[in-house]
Amino acid sequence: MKARELVIITAVALTPCAMAGAWPQEPDHGFALNQAGYAFGETGDGRLLFDGYGEAGVGSGFTAVFAFDGDLDRATSQYVWRGGAGLRFSFSLDDAPGWIFAAEGTLRYQGHEALVADPVFAGDGLGGGVRFDVGRPFEIFGHQAFANLGIGYTYRRMAPGETRLELVSGIDLATSWQAGAGYAATFAPGAFYEPGAYEKHEMQAWLRWRIDRDYALSISVTQTIAAERTPYETALRVALWSFFYPEDGGD
Repeated sequence: MKARELVIITAVALTPCAMAGAWPQEPDHGFALNQAGYAFGETGDGRLLFDGYGEAGVGSGFTAVFAFDGDLDRATSQYVWRGGAGLRFSFSLDDAPGWIFAAEGTLRYQGHEALVADPVFAGDGLGGGVRFDVGRPFEIFGHQAFANLGIGYTYRRMAPGETRLELVSGIDLATSWQAGAGYAATFAPGAFYEPGAYEKHEMQAWLRWRIDRDYALSISVTQTIAAERTPYETALRVALWSFFYPEDGGD
């Protein structure tokens, strides 16, 4: 896979929480994304954010995925977290040239202390989910670009399940620079007394600089545009990307 192609397709992973896309990683290729940020809004003293995500190509259209989220509430000093891993299968169809499709299954673990915290982090113990994506690279005004639509469902033990819809697009502004934007809607319907019942709609924008073949830096801002039982917030994140290739791999 060419380095320029990798710049295009991996930016889908910038969307927090359900970070994924339709594109596969080639065998022995992959990347790790480590983010830190700060969320501030209507209530409290804000939250410190810690996100991790990774992909590794295992061949035949399969990609292993890994994810971790953690939040520290500055007002209460309560830390909540969740982590998981899964496998994505990507494929194309002869009847839809240029489009990439993917199906993904994941297992995850949620710390029990999150039952009384942010409903986004509600749940206890093992959970899991499925996700389906469709994406397409394209060219606009001479610049490489992509768009990806994903929909997923997550089972959360002792909390309502989540249905999440994501639409993300990005464009290469130059060889080393990429910009993008996304929309995410999450629905976890339940009674008013249930921990973890909520609805949230967010917009995100990002800018990424590919430092060299092995590393990139990005900044992103996420804004809540509608919510029920969660606060309206603005979240700022900075991220370091590390890319991995075979020892004899080239651009």
